[in-house]
Amino acid sequence: VPPEVGTQVVVVLRELLANAVKHAKAATVSVSVVVDNNGISLTVSDDGVGISQLAIGNSASGLRNLLDRAEALGGLFSVVPSTVGSVVRWSVPI
Repeated sequence: VPPEVGTQVVVVLRELLANAVKHAKAATVSVSVVVDNNGISLTVSDDGVGISQLAIGNSASGLRNLLDRAEALGGLFSVVPSTVGSVVRWSVPI
């Protein structure tokens, strides 16, 4: 993994874990990091209160920052909102 991508993965993971604790109030958080020929993908899921559509669309939110980081590296960011838990995926080519 190139250093600039590795640095972003750490920053993104830190933000997602902070969100799971601070906003979702999750009791359990699962993290998966996969590196393959397509790139690196980071998936974080939790059992918290979920993410509202309002938070996803808010341009001032940390989620928007994660989208911008992914797009700057040619990658993708997705959130599966729910009222119970959330699944967030951040992936970029390497």
